Amino acid sequence: MIVYKMKIYPVLCFILIIGLASCSRSSGSGGDIEEKYRTGTEGIVLRFLPELPPSSVFNTYPLTVMVDYRNAGAYTVGNGIIYLSGFDDNYIPFESQGDCSGAGSVCGFSNLEGKSIYNPEGLYSRIAEFKTNRVEVSGIDNIDTFTQRIRASVCYEYQTNAYPVVCIDPTVGKGTVTDKVCSVHPVSLSGGQGAPIAITNVEQEMAAGSGTQAQVIFKITIQNVGDGVPFITQPINNCHTELTFTNANYVHVDEVSFSNNNLNCQPQDVRLSNNKGFTICEGRGSYGTSAFETPLNIQLSYRYRNSISTEVEIVNIN
Repeated sequence: MIVYKMKIYPVLCFILIIGLASCSRSSGSGGDIEEKYRTGTEGIVLRFLPELPPSSVFNTYPLTVMVDYRNAGAYTVGNGIIYLSGFDDNYIPFESQGDCSGAGSVCGFSNLEGKSIYNPEGLYSRIAEFKTNRVEVSGIDNIDTFTQRIRASVCYEYQTNAYPVVCIDPTVGKGTVTDKVCSVHPVSLSGGQGAPIAITNVEQEMAAGSGTQAQVIFKITIQNVGDGVPFITQPINNCHTELTFTNANYVHVDEVSFSNNNLNCQPQDVRLSNNKGFTICEGRGSYGTSAFETPLNIQLSYRYRNSISTEVEIVNIN
């Protein structure tokens, strides 16, 4: 009987350890899901489906292009447009098919859900389909083959939301000796916020005023971490051809606040130079009598364009 107990106890301990490890992983995976939901540096991601378009097509034959698009960021896109360009539409007269709205080589879409706690990887995708019943190469009989580049560009509206935890210390500069729970310091953010535009750093200064009044200043660094171009004044319509240097590389600061205190930010329309820019946000008020930590609510809005391309060889068999 004693031998039996000595054999069973290690087995029970092993089962208990496995069970605890499983619970730990289960709990940790919930944290991972929440973390993935608000991280990443992508918005809408495009890819051509395999062999659609094919690497080559015969003259007078049909041609189909299918673009898989999904929202890999954390903001749901209300409206977006996919454009095909880069080819001679006299030879390849594409028409959008299926669920696309629009005409010709234009595919409009709406309500494209982003990452969420139920979809932490942003796996929901759709297909933009473009077809031509006949590649028609006429008037160039002496050319055996030539190449056409097909570019798919997506233009859409997006947001970036960040919530770095900052220290609000209204006692700075007052010469008081207090037991503080935090100190004012820069906050660095990495991994993105589930969008192609990211908040990467928050610097902070505080100054004491009279009585319980204090001044807080934040310098917020903004960076384009995606592979496309942000803009704010140009509509998404025709942004693949009409986006200019004067309206490209801008993002708009919608709101910066903490504890129901809205801050005044300048500039509100931030120009990104070499993919980086910043805004200075300032507030004055009564923030209590002791230091405390609180989330800083930062919201940016912008439109965004990114593209992919491939090549198709046209074989003239006439």
